Order: sequence, then structure tokens, then C-alpha cells
Amino acid sequence: MGWKLKHMQWIAKNAALPANDAGQEWTGVSGDGHSVVWKGLGVGPVTLSESKRTEICCKLLGAEPGALRTLADQSFRVVSGEYERSVILHSTTPGAGAFEGDLAKLRDGHKPKNYAGYVETRAVYLGQAGDLAIGRMESWKTTATLAGLQTLEVPGAEYYHLIDALLTQAEAHLESPSACILQLAGYLQTYPEAVIRLYGLNNAMQTFLIWLKQTAGLDRIFIDANSRDLANALNSKNILYPAVDAARQMDIPDTADPFAILEQEQKQAPLYQKLGLEWSGLPGYTIRRRDVSLADFTRQILLAAELLRLRYGLEQGCLKSAGAGDGANITPGIDLKNEPGLRSLAENAYPNCDDYVLESQFYYATATIGDQEIKLAPSAHIRAGMPAPGITLQFTEGTSWAGNIFIDEALAQTTGISAEQYRYIRQMMSAFLEACRREYGGLAVAGIDFAIGRVGGKFGDDLLLCIQDPNISFNGAEFLRTFMTRVGREKNRESSGLHAATRVFIPAEDCTHASLSEHLSVLAGEDVYTEIIAIVPGYWGMIGVAAPGFRQLVRHLDRLKKIL
Repeated sequence: MGWKLKHMQWIAKNAALPANDAGQEWTGVSGDGHSVVWKGLGVGPVTLSESKRTEICCKLLGAEPGALRTLADQSFRVVSGEYERSVILHSTTPGAGAFEGDLAKLRDGHKPKNYAGYVETRAVYLGQAGDLAIGRMESWKTTATLAGLQTLEVPGAEYYHLIDALLTQAEAHLESPSACILQLAGYLQTYPEAVIRLYGLNNAMQTFLIWLKQTAGLDRIFIDANSRDLANALNSKNILYPAVDAARQMDIPDTADPFAILEQEQKQAPLYQKLGLEWSGLPGYTIRRRDVSLADFTRQILLAAELLRLRYGLEQGCLKSAGAGDGANITPGIDLKNEPGLRSLAENAYPNCDDYVLESQFYYATATIGDQEIKLAPSAHIRAGMPAPGITLQFTEGTSWAGNIFIDEALAQTTGISAEQYRYIRQMMSAFLEACRREYGGLAVAGIDFAIGRVGGKFGDDLLLCIQDPNISFNGAEFLRTFMTRVGREKNRESSGLHAATRVFIPAEDCTHASLSEHLSVLAGEDVYTEIIAIVPGYWGMIGVAAPGFRQLVRHLDRLKKIL
């Protein structure tokens, strides 16, 4: 039985302490009487309701959220490339499952990921001395100070999402000047061409930035995120799959060739309908959640399971929240014949309020890199409006992303990715970029995750290369590519001549930059370069590693894994 996690009532146990103090503790009670303790994350569990965000939008802009499209077109200019000045403003996105994922972990007695903590803290790495970093927690402030960035500490650390704290400050500024708002507006007045670097451009962020432009008296705000229309249309897993009810209406014999069925179904998916792209994908269906009852949501999941069984002969599936990132809200290994289990799954997923996809379970081909076996889950990226060099392979821990390793065409074949597969991945990314330019006027940043492996059923032992997850916004591989650029400059060599990787790890509670640097220096070898990208003690850390040779890189990664 799933808890009703939405609209919990939160009480601060140590109300005299700021919410980002290590001693702060909150107790939340759900609508059905369950309680959960929230502590130690550096931010609190308070979130604004959508109705409150709408109310603030009306106060700040004198307009309903429906007017944001026109106002955004007038207010923002999407830019890409090198930036002389930046404002680093990465906030978790309401509705993308970050808060719900952390809360569910605490509810179930597990350690949360602390998405808010690491999204704010790691973003500092994208900046340079003199840039302005916006955040709240100690890990963020430490990282920004060490990097030589100016800092703007936003009051309201009780709010999980940084954007909620900023909206609250903006609302308060209407009555009495907010030092936080004045500092930010002043920075933009001094550097009007500074680029605001964003994790995502959702309605809440658009509301704040449009109002900020007006408050600072600017003609335009420069951002590095994709346009609103493009992000709204494409930044979700459900662009890969037809709605289950639409798929059921298709005249497809259950005995047809599975590849022919898949091709027909994908032409009903938004990726084809919106961009006209044909691609290699997985069997799966979109489960509509918005504005539907639990009974209808459950019906759709049962129907999707039935279609996967009958049309493709599949026995297992995987349920994913369509808008969630970083491996959140994924349930693999679902028995598609187990109706009670599917009904329970629907009941647990329903409170999240996001659309879902039910797709075939995927059995990844693997590669051995050093001491580690990794799934063949390559990704291609758009940076600064252009295809980024090479591809990356993801390190994963369960369903969670744990870093990336850079792969060029020559290296791909040593990891089990054929030249043909490598070129298809690159070509698909370029085709996606061209389609976005044609239909939406451009694409600033994106990543598309692919998967190499098998699904079984009527596909048998055929090895498939599929698009699995479009991330049409900021993505974690940006840290690897930023790291490679910096190392190339420091070592006076082209980044394309480097072998590099990033690794995510869970640091100890007492881990500091100084103590970790000392550990890394012990392992330092000739021509091997390491850099701390971010540390959120007790929750999340990332290190970049580069070497002139792939074997050197892999050996060092193996050594690091033993101490991290």
C-alpha cells in the first residue's frame, strides 16, 4: 500500500536552527496518518504547491502561467559557447521526482540521494572565478568559495527546491526589499550579458527569471537552456512511446513480426509525430497519469502489460516515471502476468502525478573496463548547439547514473560497440539536432541515452541498439566534457587527445576537499590528472580523471574505486 506522500504537513523540531544546519530535523505527517523524519540533507522538505506557484506568478507578472510562453519569447535569448560571465542557477525541478524520490527513500528507511544537495553543489564546477553562484547549503558554499566564485546565499533553506526559495524571496520583495534579490539584480545590471546557466527551464523558473529581468531593468535575459516550447514538447521519456490506448486501436495482428509491430507503433509516438524521426527503440507504451483516476491509471498499466505479452511475447517489463531523471522512480523486473502485482505497482506510482512508461525489460550487453563490468549504455550529446565529440559510456549503480567515460570511434570497438553502432549513435544525435532546428529553431543542450542488449520474447537472441532515454536539457555528462576541456587547457593539449572519465561516489560524513585531495595525491601517477568536481559529505561526490592512455586511465579508476 503506497503512502499519500503529497501535501504532507511538516513541523521543524529545532525551529531556532536554520534549515541547512546539520541539527535541523523535520517531522512530516501524511494525509493517511503516516509519519517520516527528515534530517541531515542541508535543505528542508517544504515545497510550494502548484496553486501557490500560480498565485506568485500572478503577483509577480500580473499574468497567469498561460501567458508565460509569450513573455518568455520576449524575455529570453538562448546562447551557447564560451561565456565571459555566468550566473550558476541550478535548481531541482518541481514535478521531476527529485523530492518525491528522496522522501520515498526516507519513508522506506533508506538513505536519500539528496538530489537538491548535489544539483546545487556540482553546478558550481561549470563556473569560473568572478561568476556568481546561487545556492544555500554548506557543500555548495564551500565548493563555490574554493573555485573563486562570488556567492549569493538564498534564504529559505526549508524549501527543497531552490526555485521555491527564490519565488518566495521575489514575493516578499514586493513588500520589502530582499537583500538576495538586490544582489542578484545588481550583478546582472553590472554584467547585463552574463549568461544564466540552468538545470531546467520549467514554469517556476520562467516566472522568476521574467520577473527578475523586469526588476533589474534589462532588455533581455541570456540563458543556456533550450526554449520553453522545445523543452515542454520533448524533455520526457514518453516521446518514445505511443499512448497505450492509441496503440491498442492499431490494426496489428498479434502474430506479426515483432520488428514490424515496433516500427508501426513508433510512428504513433511523439518523436515521430513531432519531428518525423525514425529510430530504433524498445517496445513500450505511455501511461497517462494527468487528470485520470487511479482506476483508469491501473487499467492502462494492465493494458500495456497485456500488449507487451501478446504482441512481443515478453514476460518482464520496466516502469519509469516519464519526467524523472538520474534513475529516479524506476521499477525494473516487473512480472507482466502478475495482475495483483501490477495493480499494487499502479497504486504506488499514482501519487507521483507524472506520466509513466511501461517498456520491455532490457538485458544489457556488458563490457569489462578494468576491474568493473559495465552495461553498454552509450550516450551522445549536444553542447553549445552542436554535436559534442565522441560518445560516453555510463557507469551505473543499480538504476542510478554513476559517472561517464569518454569513448571515440577507435576505442568504442574495444568496449564491444561496433563501428556501425557508434556511427548510428552519432548520426541519430545529428538527425535529432537538425529536426529540432527545423521544428523549434534550435537545440542548445541535450543528451540521448542508448542501450545495447536484448529484450527476448519474440525478438529471441537478437542484439538491439535502442534509444532509451532522451534528456533534452542539462545532463551529467557535461561535467566530463567540461573537465576534459579544462585539463586540455592546463596540460596544453587538445582534449580529443585525452582519455577521461568521471566517477560518482558516496563520500564519508567527514569528507572534505582537503582530506580527499590528500587521498588523491597518494595515488597520483605520472601524466594522470584528477580533480574534485563536487562533494556533498555523506551523500554525493564526483571526481574527474584524465590520462594520455586508456590503460593508464582504467588502472587509475580501479585504484580510485578501492578507496572511495
